[in-house]
Amino acid sequence: MMKKLDVFFYIVLAFIVTGCSNGTVSSVEEDSGESASKEKVLTRADIKESSVKDKRDGEIYRTVKIGKQWWMAENLRYAADSSLCYNDEDYFCEAYGRLYPWTVAMNLDSVYRHRGAIYDDVVDPLHQGVCPKGWHIPTKTEWETMLEFVRAHNGTEGEGTSLRSPQMWGEYGEGESKVTHTDRFGFSALPAGMHTDPTAGYNANIYVDFTRDAYFWTSTEVNSYRNDVTKAYHVWVCGQWNDNAFQLKGGKSKWDAMSIRCVKN
Repeated sequence: MMKKLDVFFYIVLAFIVTGCSNGTVSSVEEDSGESASKEKVLTRADIKESSVKDKRDGEIYRTVKIGKQWWMAENLRYAADSSLCYNDEDYFCEAYGRLYPWTVAMNLDSVYRHRGAIYDDVVDPLHQGVCPKGWHIPTKTEWETMLEFVRAHNGTEGEGTSLRSPQMWGEYGEGESKVTHTDRFGFSALPAGMHTDPTAGYNANIYVDFTRDAYFWTSTEVNSYRNDVTKAYHVWVCGQWNDNAFQLKGGKSKWDAMSIRCVKN
């Protein structure tokens, strides 16, 4: 009788242990999977790439998926009226893309291209602007979403390091402080510089920061300070350091001309 009870006891015990073990493993697998998705350091091999053809001029652009967003991995080259090539030379447009004043990038009618114009009624949440069909000028929030994903998956390196192209940037720093460009996410930011507001006074109507910095427009206006509608948010990519080198800012005039990166609808 005792032998039968012993056997029964061990069978029940084995059943209990096995059941707990399965449940625990399942729970741990779920948790570790969730943690890995938040902390995994991605490499270029993890990034999906594709391309898009602009039917207006036949230009083909490399594209990358960063998080849930598809981004152009090249600066827009569409020759919109009043867009510029650095130093007024076509070669630079081929290599670095064109530079666009904000209203030109947004493809707004010329009636809106004056100081003090109110754009609220003509700027859509997914505003195509000069981007190809199915793509649009990214909002400030869309840039923030991309940067949040990059910061969560680039390990200890700065976002500037992770998003700059390995080519065309000037060299800064030495040894451990040397500025590096891994282009971990394939975004390939280029130092196209910018063209300043022709009416800005000091440093007006000149090309600046070529091979040193990149500037990208957002579609989001800055109008919280004294109803200021002469400025829009932009992204500034500094080539002189690794940390905090990819920032959203709101101090530039809409008449400054910057690069455009389109994001998919």
